[in-house]
Order: sequence, then structure tokens, then C-alpha cells
Amino acid sequence: MKNLSLVSLLLLFTLISCGKEQFGSTPTSSSEVANGVQSYEKLSCASSTLVKPAVDIIYVVDNSTSTNYITSNIKTAIQNTINSVSQQFDYRVIGVPLISTSMTDFQVLASNPDTISGYSSNKISSSSQFTFFQTTANGLEKGFSRVYSFANHHKNGLLRTGAHTIVVLISNGVDSDTTSQTSTGYTYINTEAYGTKLNQMSTLKATLGSLQFRFMSVVSHSPSPTCSVGGSLAGTVYKNMSKDLYDGSGASDSPTYKDSYDLCNNGFSALFTGINSSINQVLLAHTYNYWPITLTSGTLDPSTLQVYKQSGSTSTQLILGTDWSYEASYSGNSRILPTPGEPISGKAIKFLSSDKYITYPDCVVIKASNYVEYFQYIVLPRAAVASTIVVRINGTILDSSKWEYVGLVGTPINIKVAFNGAPATPAVNKSGYMIRVLSPSYYKSGDNVEVFYQPDAI
Repeated sequence: MKNLSLVSLLLLFTLISCGKEQFGSTPTSSSEVANGVQSYEKLSCASSTLVKPAVDIIYVVDNSTSTNYITSNIKTAIQNTINSVSQQFDYRVIGVPLISTSMTDFQVLASNPDTISGYSSNKISSSSQFTFFQTTANGLEKGFSRVYSFANHHKNGLLRTGAHTIVVLISNGVDSDTTSQTSTGYTYINTEAYGTKLNQMSTLKATLGSLQFRFMSVVSHSPSPTCSVGGSLAGTVYKNMSKDLYDGSGASDSPTYKDSYDLCNNGFSALFTGINSSINQVLLAHTYNYWPITLTSGTLDPSTLQVYKQSGSTSTQLILGTDWSYEASYSGNSRILPTPGEPISGKAIKFLSSDKYITYPDCVVIKASNYVEYFQYIVLPRAAVASTIVVRINGTILDSSKWEYVGLVGTPINIKVAFNGAPATPAVNKSGYMIRVLSPSYYKSGDNVEVFYQPDAI
């Protein structure tokens, strides 16, 4: 019966259908398309890190007895300016008494206290803990000298290389180093001494390795019997220093104040407005020399891989062996800069030269096809009369010597078969009435499989 032609078999099915009471069943057929070849395409992009800029702010606060002239409201408002420092900064705010030669007499408030080591006795946790104006001392006011010596002493430590360094000097008096008196008691600016101090202050940016150095003065802009001392010169040299350093810095965020604010008329309310807007967060690009292939199937065909690097609107196909190689099992970091990191495990692309590395905002497109899957068993929905079975694959009848009817398989089995290196995984487990293909020992993904047969009697 197996040698019947298809035409004869179909004719037989017609005759059988006329006497179905005798056989108890009618001819039927089963048709399916084997699992298709799967494609893979994935677009993914490099990452970046938004880095808070380091900002070191030194409050050098007048602690002479003259500060008794400053009202408590002004003192509180000065302290509150610390709260206006942008939370987008990695900041350190350091409070230093003006009249002192001590290098350890300071308080520090940091946005990240863990980054400050060795200063446990100096650290505070809120701006309200600063002891500005709470203690007074006698002595000459040497504001510029105090700033210069403190900054030099704490460079590359408390004060960070690569930070934005901002000095806020608060005083209602005069700097004794840059002012002199005549025999009659007339006070004037000593231009030579001032020039020396200006040169010293101008070198601090390079000495500290600062991205920018600013000297902000909160001083009296005009004589005030209820706020300042020093007569008409009160605050003048400090104001001049702020202006001269601002003009030489290239900054443009304080065109009105030139970095000097009026202590006695609440002019300091805008102290950090310009600074906060002029210092931007840094976008730190990540660079990758490995890229993951996130295909979950175990049947990736490496020979079908295509890799494209997208930079802006430009997409460039990278060449296997020249620009990249395939890693079937890689475990390690995918990122090489700014630090090694972002570990991956599994299939990956390795970029072979630095000019092909992927750097933010570059993207990668990976395209591939799976291996063709191969199958050895055909599953029928019901029992068949073996002698009536006709198997047709892609329209061609498969000779009966090239298959066998197994019958019922009750426990699910993997109907896939390994062939030419293609794994039989992931498994396709099925149960039912089965035909086993013998030669060749498979049919493959995309094949159209048809089976004509007489169902077995119930």
C-alpha cells in the first residue's frame, strides 16, 4: 500500500468515504510550517553619568569686636546664604574666622561628608551649626593675608584640585595690610601694598588648581554708623579686590555687583545667584570596548552577525575581523572609560581598535539570524492507519522508505535534532502520534510539511 501513487491514494480516500460506516473514519490530512528562521535586531546606546561639579566655598568671617555693630538680622541672613548653594554641586562650605592664624580653626559642611577624611572634629551637618559672629577676637584685620595663607595650607586636601574655589569674605571693617594712616590720622589705600596682595590673590587659581577662583566680598559699600567701621574706606579695598579679580577671570555672571555685595543694605541676598547658574553639571561620557548580544536563544549563527555604529545621523557598518570579533562566552567589564565597569556575561561583540569603541552618545545596532532548526518527528493530531500515510514536504512526496510511523508517544520528547553543529536546544517538546523522518533525518525551519492519512478506527 505504501507504493501507491498520490492520485491512486486520493481516489482510494474517495472510495473509502463512500463506505465510512465500514471503516469507522474518513480520510484526513495534517499541514504545518516548521518553525521559521528567527531574526534578531537590537538597537542600544552608550550611557553617561551626570557628575556634580566640585565647589569649595570658604567663608572668611570678621570676628573682631566691630561686628557688634552688625545687627542680629544681618548676621542670620549672612548665615542663611549658605542654604542657597545649589544642591547640584558637590560642595564643601568652610567657615574660617578672619582674625586668626590657626589652620585648624574652621568648620566644614559637605554635601557628601564621607568624602572628607581626617577632619572629624571640624565637620558639621547643617548651616545652623556654623558659629559665625558668636566669638570675637582682638587684633589687626588682615583679610587678604588670612585668605592666602589658609588656601595655601589646605590645597590638595580640604580644598580640592579641579574644584571651583569661591572665597566669601565678610567684614564691616578695613584690611590693615593695604591701608595706612598719616600722622594726622587720615586713612588711605596703600596702592603698593594693595598691588602686592592683588598679585598674590591672582596666583591662587593656579596654586589650588581651580577651574575658577572667585573672591566675593560682603562689605559696607558706604559708611554706616550702625553697621560699619573705618569711615569712608570701610570695605573699599575688599570691594576693589572683588572687582579686579572678577574682571580678570572672564566671568560674566555678576556684571552688576562685580562680586561685591553690600553688607549694610542686605545687598548680599543675590550672593550665589550668578554662581549657581554659571557652574554646570558635567556630563561624563562612557566608552565601551565590549557590547552585549542579548539574544536569549542558544542558536545564534555568528556568521549572520552584522554590526553598525551610529554616531548622530551617521550609521557605519563595522567589518568582522577588522573592527570587531565575536565572543561566544565573555564575562567581564564592557566599559573601559571613565573607569572600567558595567560587567556583562554571555555572547558579546569585542571592538578591536579604539577608534571603533562606542562612546556616549553613540549607539550600536546588531543584526543576526538564528541557526536553522532541524526536526526529526512529525506530530499528528490523531492515530493513523500506517499503510495509508503519505508525507509531503515542500510539495514533494517523501518516499515511504524515508520515514516510519512510530504511533503514540505519551511522554513529551524533543522533536528537534542536532545537525551540522546546530544544537538541539532550546528543546521543542511534544507528545502525540508521531512519524519519524529517516533520510535525511530531518526537515528544517520554514519547510511546509503535509501528511495525508486514514485515521485509525475509534
